[in-house]
Amino acid sequence: MSKAQSNLDLPAILGNLSAYRRRGSDKLILRRPGGFSKKQFQNDSGLEATRNNISDFGGCNKMTNAFRHAISPLLRLGDPNFTGALNQLFRMIQRRPSGTLRGVKSILLSQNRGMVSGFTLNRDRPFEGILRDYIPVEVNREQLTVTIALPALSPGINLRIPWEAPYYRIILSLGIAGDIIYGERGFESTYSGPGYGRLAQTEWCHQEADAGPTQLSVQLTGQVIPDSASLIVGIGIEMGMPDKYGEIVHVKYAGSAKVLEVF
Repeated sequence: MSKAQSNLDLPAILGNLSAYRRRGSDKLILRRPGGFSKKQFQNDSGLEATRNNISDFGGCNKMTNAFRHAISPLLRLGDPNFTGALNQLFRMIQRRPSGTLRGVKSILLSQNRGMVSGFTLNRDRPFEGILRDYIPVEVNREQLTVTIALPALSPGINLRIPWEAPYYRIILSLGIAGDIIYGERGFESTYSGPGYGRLAQTEWCHQEADAGPTQLSVQLTGQVIPDSASLIVGIGIEMGMPDKYGEIVHVKYAGSAKVLEVF
């Protein structure tokens, strides 16, 4: 794969090259298809390790997808490419001893929750650099609840917002993701219930005004979760701008979020 600086850099004969751009980059990316034939890939004994690696990576993709569902209220606040870093993290968890062989290796999030706590969805503008204060967290697994105590926020002291949008609000989310294990139908989650995150959020506040301390709580109802399922707490800040009717609406590509705790 190669990159062109502009449209004028394209070769005179493209052949079977495909070209595309990725959000967040000003480069034009060229890709040439290649690799083994389907029959060769399925039957060549020399490609067994490759087949196992691809199978395991498919398990990681399922784990990443389940995790994204669990933090769904925060996805619009993250960088466009944070999923790759999340995949790498779950690949590290998958490589830890789990009692399963290559090609069918489980991703046991429930046994490695500490590795995911604190994961940031933003590289250049992490949440910790914006809301610079300790946030107490109270969780209850039996009741499926989480409560945070937000401190008083003062612009320039413990709140440093890098965007020009005038309003902000804090979002708390709670969702569920199970371990990923290999079964009769391939990689499957140990949790089959709804995993999408639910949220609570503060009122909109002007970024130049002080905000008093407040609490946010989220509770999941009507669900029974196995020990192999994990509850994911996320926190984020989103920016708002008044529209032509005076209603405050979310500003795209302005915000930051992180995984606050996994329990």
